[in-house]
Amino acid sequence: MRRTRSTSSAPLIDAAPSPVAVVADHNDDTRLLYADAFRRDGWTVVEATDGRDALVAALTQGASLLVADVRLPFIDGFTVCELLRQDKAARRVAVVMIVADARPADLVRVKQCGASALVTKPASVDAVLAEGRRVFEEAQGSILRDAAHLQRVEAAIEARRAAGDDGVAKTRAAGPRLVCPSCHRPLDFESTHIGGSGREVERWDRLVCNGGGCGDFDYRHRTRTLRPA
Repeated sequence: MRRTRSTSSAPLIDAAPSPVAVVADHNDDTRLLYADAFRRDGWTVVEATDGRDALVAALTQGASLLVADVRLPFIDGFTVCELLRQDKAARRVAVVMIVADARPADLVRVKQCGASALVTKPASVDAVLAEGRRVFEEAQGSILRDAAHLQRVEAAIEARRAAGDDGVAKTRAAGPRLVCPSCHRPLDFESTHIGGSGREVERWDRLVCNGGGCGDFDYRHRTRTLRPA
């Protein structure tokens, strides 16, 4: 197996770790042009001349981005992308596929293999770099959103534990002091509930109008709405 060549750019101003880009193309001149552009942009670049080396580099070098020609030797770019998407640790690697011509069959395969973007040759270095940046930022945004969602789910689980098996707390959580929409008397707190699943985990308060006898109401914290129970 050929050895991949790894080159690091100068440290970024904020000293944050440089993202890793694997640049794979069997044409030396083309590969060097793309690789140099990413290095100048602050990336750590790993070069590969065939699909086998590109796959190994993406799996072992902590890659955030793969820029690959579809016509790679040994393993083509489509298959490399498909294998990355099957790997739990590497499925979030952003992938830019580069094709010599946008034939219908290639466009179908790009979509099927799970590539993040397609660039058609002849492509300028700036265009490839811009697509690489874009798909990398989108992938990072997705990771951050998933992390935030995980935090919300964990918080909801902790709230359920605090509330007990029925998901109902007997002490009032932080929230506004509300009045009955019918008689405008203060509503009395009864219980706090945690429910839902997936991205729809919610918290709501059950309130009762004891002063006017208007009934029970639910206050939804996510939407900040009060409605009859």
